[in-house]
Amino acid sequence: MRKNIFNRFIILSMVFAGSLLLWSSCVKEKEFSEDYDVPWPVPVISEFSPKVADISTDFVITGSSLEKVKTVTVGGTTCVITEQTDSKLTVTLPRVVTSGKIELTNVYKKSAISEEALAITYPNTSVTGFPEVIYVDYPFVITGENMDLVTSLTLGGTTLTFDGSTATETELTVATKGAGLEVETQITNIKCLAGNDIQNSEMIPVEVKEILPPGSEPFFMLDFEDAVDRYTFWDGSPVHGEEEYGINLSTRVRL
Repeated sequence: MRKNIFNRFIILSMVFAGSLLLWSSCVKEKEFSEDYDVPWPVPVISEFSPKVADISTDFVITGSSLEKVKTVTVGGTTCVITEQTDSKLTVTLPRVVTSGKIELTNVYKKSAISEEALAITYPNTSVTGFPEVIYVDYPFVITGENMDLVTSLTLGGTTLTFDGSTATETELTVATKGAGLEVETQITNIKCLAGNDIQNSEMIPVEVKEILPPGSEPFFMLDFEDAVDRYTFWDGSPVHGEEEYGINLSTRVRL
């Protein structure tokens, strides 16, 4: 009798555990603020002004349920919220931003998108200095005004694109790795967000820079234990710090 009761208990336990496992596998964890009955506030854009704005300036959004807005983007670029109430947002545009619709997202992951696009205007970009020489696989700098607004240029026969991350307002850093440079090259077709014309460079000489890292100049060691091959120059690789043996050297050389 006791054995039958025990067996039934085991069977019921297994059935309960299986049901619990099946139930848990069918339940999908809900994301925060999704598919719940809580009426999470949704931001509403009633108006924004101005309709046309310069980079690095402010624009104002009016509407409702704006107090919990966490991010504001224009054309997909994140802007900075400087003042915030439930009915008004003051937002500062970054320097590198393109025209587009305004999107608000609050802490509850609820969003609102404007019906109209905010048009962005840009100051002209001008170049004041090209490099005198370009070294293969080494970056160079172009100086000027509003250089962070440069979007592309052609180096030799290679078109390079930019998003402002390698530039300041006065300097644009250009990487040359993989550009296929020859003995001379020219910087042409410089494009910027303002769309104004920018002069091309003259022909610029291209050279190979042979500079070792600091403290890695080649050197040699002497061994006076015998009169045969008293010294040898170390012909390893100081750039990569490889270990090398020399003739009659009792120790390894490591940088």
